[in-house]
Amino acid sequence: LFSIESDVHYLNCAAYSPLLTSSKQVGLDAIDIKTNPHNIKPHMHFDCIQRLREKLAAVVHVSDPDRIAVFPSVSYGMAIVANNLHRISDISEKKRILVLQDEFPNDVYAFVRVASILNLKIEAVPQPAEFNEMGERWNASILDAIDHDVALVVVPQVHWIYGVVFDLESISRKCKGCQCLLVVDGSQSIGAMPLDIEIIQPDAVVCAGYKWLFGPYSLSFGYFGEFFDDGVPIEESWMNRVHSENFSGVTTLQSQYRPKAQRYNMGEFSDFVNVAILDDSLSRVLEWGPERINQYVAKISAEPLSELRDIGCVVVSDMHRAPHLFGIHLPPSVDPALLQRHLADKRVWVSLRGTALRISLNVFNSEDDLRALVAVLRDTLVA
Repeated sequence: LFSIESDVHYLNCAAYSPLLTSSKQVGLDAIDIKTNPHNIKPHMHFDCIQRLREKLAAVVHVSDPDRIAVFPSVSYGMAIVANNLHRISDISEKKRILVLQDEFPNDVYAFVRVASILNLKIEAVPQPAEFNEMGERWNASILDAIDHDVALVVVPQVHWIYGVVFDLESISRKCKGCQCLLVVDGSQSIGAMPLDIEIIQPDAVVCAGYKWLFGPYSLSFGYFGEFFDDGVPIEESWMNRVHSENFSGVTTLQSQYRPKAQRYNMGEFSDFVNVAILDDSLSRVLEWGPERINQYVAKISAEPLSELRDIGCVVVSDMHRAPHLFGIHLPPSVDPALLQRHLADKRVWVSLRGTALRISLNVFNSEDDLRALVAVLRDTLVA
């Protein structure tokens, strides 16, 4: 299924997933489409993206694929949200945008300019100091911070460094009660654990495709709820207008967009190569199922995690942490950057993010990969 070198212990899916061997071949085949462009028919531009949106909708439990838009990056999706904040009916009465401390920069930068224009303050909900109890306390702090002054709450399902799982159902209920938008960054969870949009009912979800969905770099997607149905897109692509599949009639300008979230698709969305790769990988993710993936990584990491705790590593409690991603808080005597180099020498690949050593695993991993990690950490911390 994968072509990872046999001596490599790749525990870094949160940075990049490996490409499936089948997806690689599909991508190579898709390149050939452009070698004979006379074979490209108008309907091909729309058929491929329709199939992709249907699979993306299935992954996040959305019944209507028209609520899924495709674009190049999470920053693009967040820019769509920022571009529509002025449409909140009582925006003049709102005062704050809530994000998390140490959240990925895309989820903050997107709103800096619009916050200034709309006289909003971007407020970061602080990370609790107690690492082991971070999940429970951070969730409580977010709920406490949401009130009627808040215009927008931006949270992930899983924190990109520490693996904290946020209670999106409770956050969504609080947002609805305070009449503020909820936007979820699913980049570090969708594909590796279940996310049911029809239960959570966020206003938008944005997700990168190159991590837990095994897709190519530069292809992401978003779900956009009813608030965005009449919203303002980032670009005005002709392909996002009705009747655009009729190439002979493109000079007849259309004021009407394709339904629901289709106005938010990027221009040239029928990227034959990248769309084909992500389409193939999504078939595999749907076959495996995020719930089964979640159970598998929990199983192979249980004993190694226990051993890591025994030698002095601190990890967020299992009750509030995702099985597929966790940050290790190391003793103060350990130089994280030096440790990362030692791990690389042993062919163990992880990420250093903030003050934590981030471990992230998926179906291509086995318990042996984590055993290799434990061995290096034991030599470092016990010596």
